[in-house]
Amino acid sequence: MNTDFQGSSCFSVAPDITISVIDGEAALLNVRTGAYFGLNAVGTFIWQSITEGKTFDETVQCICAEFSADVAVAAADARTFTQKMLDRGLLRLS
Repeated sequence: MNTDFQGSSCFSVAPDITISVIDGEAALLNVRTGAYFGLNAVGTFIWQSITEGKTFDETVQCICAEFSADVAVAAADARTFTQKMLDRGLLRLS
């Protein structure tokens, strides 16, 4: 599923998703289906930023500041990550 979202889009955690962060990496669990998803440190950073209510563009700015990343690269990577989270039912557009 390809969900169109914009730079001003905000996201929320889908129902039935719980998260635990250990040593900077996240484990997401869909308690209804039992599906488990692991995130590396960068994925965890993006997840935390967008689930704290930041817009997609604000999240990209945070990535650039935290990792000294190029804006175009950060935006492309964040878009891919966010789309995967939406496709897997872990995030919703708010």
